[in-house]
Amino acid sequence: NPKSATAHNYLGIAASQKGRQQEAEKEILQALANNPDDPDAHFNLAVILITTQPGSKELARKHYARATALGTQRSPSLEKLLQ
Repeated sequence: NPKSATAHNYLGIAASQKGRQQEAEKEILQALANNPDDPDAHFNLAVILITTQPGSKELARKHYARATALGTQRSPSLEKLLQ
């Protein structure tokens, strides 16, 4: 379903696991376009940004903050990367 945020989020995770980070980011951004309040997509985008685009640390922080505000459990390891 092209409108499914969950499907796009999972496609993003799969792409990331295969090392296709640009595709992963695109899929997760589509997930957020379909559902801006998807905490998992915000969290996953934060991870992708901080691990592949160090210059995007502030944007990664914003997505992580949004994910936790929406109920995602805090991640000490991700928080360390975001410092």
